[in-house]
Amino acid sequence: MLRGGGGGGGPGPKTTRAAGARGPRRGVGVSSCGRIYVCAKSMEDNTVTVGPEEALYSSACVAEDWNWLIDPPAEPFQALARTRYSQREQPTTVFPVGDRVRL
Repeated sequence: MLRGGGGGGGPGPKTTRAAGARGPRRGVGVSSCGRIYVCAKSMEDNTVTVGPEEALYSSACVAEDWNWLIDPPAEPFQALARTRYSQREQPTTVFPVGDRVRL
C-alpha cells in the first residue's frame, strides 16, 4: 500500500490522505488508468484506501448483535442470507463465534 499523496504503480489498493465516502471517487490525488473507489477509511490516520471496484467486494462478513429465535447453535450450519434488502438470498455457512456469527 502507498501512503501519502498516492501515485501510480500497480492496480492494487492504495492509501492516501483525502476525504470521502465509500464508492466511486475523483480527485483524491491518486493516478489511475481506470476508475478508483474508496474501499476503506481510517479516522485515526486521516486516510482513505482506494482501489479498483473488485477491492470493494468480500466473500465473508462478521455480524454482531445477533438475535437468535432459537437456542444458539454450537456448530456451523447451512442457511440462506442476504446483506441488503434488495438482494436475493444466497446459500452460506454460518459459523457461530461467541456473540457474533461469521458468514
